Amino acid sequence: MPNGFGRKFVELYYRYSPSIASFIAEHKLLKVAVRIYLLPVIAFSSLMVHFGPAATAVVLVFMLAFPILFIQFYPGKVRIL
Repeated sequence: MPNGFGRKFVELYYRYSPSIASFIAEHKLLKVAVRIYLLPVIAFSSLMVHFGPAATAVVLVFMLAFPILFIQFYPGKVRIL
């Protein structure tokens, strides 16, 4: 928290996160949705911690490029429109 933005973010987090967390905890479907939504964030963080930014960038580029290349070179091309 060396700057004002960081201090404000932490202040807002401590102010609002307990009520948001209790609301999510009371709703089973919302709890599942939040967990699914957070999976990419957790995977990205884990890649950064264990393999560093370069390897993480390679994985992300591959993940984004693979579906595009698959559709482009698939023998029975998929027509979107």
